[in-house]
Amino acid sequence: MDLKRYFQPCVNIVRCGKFASACILLVFISFCLCASAKAAEHAPSGGTESQPQPAADPFVLPYAQPSQAEKTSEAIAPSFDRPLAAPLQAPPGAAPDKAPSDVSRPGPVMPQAAKPYEPAEHIPNVFSVPLAVLNPFGKLDETGQFLDFLEPYFFNMTHNPLQVTIKLGRGGADAWGTIEDLAPSGNSAALIIMPNLVLRGLHPYSTYRLGEVCPEFVLAEVPLALWVPENSPYANLRDLIQDAFMHPGALVMGGGGSYSAPHLAALQFCRAAGITAGYAAYMGTEDAMKAAQDGKVKAVWGYALAEPGKTQKMRPLAVAARLRSPALPDLPTFDEQKVDMFASASFGFTLPLGVGEPERVIWHDLFSRMSSDQEFVNAALQSGFYVRFIGRPEIVRWFTEQTDVWREQLSGFGLLR
Repeated sequence: MDLKRYFQPCVNIVRCGKFASACILLVFISFCLCASAKAAEHAPSGGTESQPQPAADPFVLPYAQPSQAEKTSEAIAPSFDRPLAAPLQAPPGAAPDKAPSDVSRPGPVMPQAAKPYEPAEHIPNVFSVPLAVLNPFGKLDETGQFLDFLEPYFFNMTHNPLQVTIKLGRGGADAWGTIEDLAPSGNSAALIIMPNLVLRGLHPYSTYRLGEVCPEFVLAEVPLALWVPENSPYANLRDLIQDAFMHPGALVMGGGGSYSAPHLAALQFCRAAGITAGYAAYMGTEDAMKAAQDGKVKAVWGYALAEPGKTQKMRPLAVAARLRSPALPDLPTFDEQKVDMFASASFGFTLPLGVGEPERVIWHDLFSRMSSDQEFVNAALQSGFYVRFIGRPEIVRWFTEQTDVWREQLSGFGLLR
């Protein structure tokens, strides 16, 4: 039997397959060579390929009517257990907070590194008139308490008092948006709270840009605390959490401003405790505590200071710090009550852009020396303020890193995308 006659067609097919595979391989190699030559023509002269730049990260804050919530002191944000999908827009017939110049701009532009600090030998008395300080919150709020605490020490060092002007609105944004209206002589400044300065600066309707309003230095840090009225049925934090579990969405907590340290703390608490709750934004902590006493909210996110318990008939349930506060030594931490949560705010000052370098050095030197005074540090601690001076040039790196952290937290809660 002639087997070759039967297998010859198969042999021919195999030979044709090899030839076809070889042709395909040659075509692929030619294509790769052409692509490499084309890329080499467009490569920069330095010999390295240019990396594509990431696209700008436009952000939209889907918070319904933030300014209206703060001005009426009664609007309540949706629950935190679901994303806020409604786009930010003004109510019908009302003007928006302020039209943004570029809503889709990327993240904040950080300032260039400051010049190396050169301490002055003696503090010249440039404060020949009372120092004008812009307070973004009320007299009885944490910023007012902080300035009241600072004033005697400031007077002893400069022989001039503080002249405080209060400008309320939008979690501090209304005050910080007018910082450039202050005199650039070095005798005017604005008190700042972070993360409020950053969170409000990320708002598309912000009245300022973070590259223009930056901290000159940070002087103190204050942990946040959860407060309830003296007659509240919640004896402790566990009672509040259990009630929130039994009645999902019924718990409403208040605080000073939206996109602020209290707002962020409320979001963190809901996630850490696994509960559903709402948040009501007020002009400040003082207004939020008055609302709690009137029964409009059940709890308030404020600060671990002794003053609210003395003057506003409020009592704290927990402090969001790793250790108990010397101002409230009997107050347990959230961690002690099995809730993994830490939250704080930093207090500092910002100066108008037009202030000269000599005046900035004087400011830095004065508060650096104040923060080194052990008597000042101990007194601040008893009042609830942890002295933590961050000056030049470290303040630029710290502010940049913290801005990234707070921006990521907002994104994680669906408030920034």
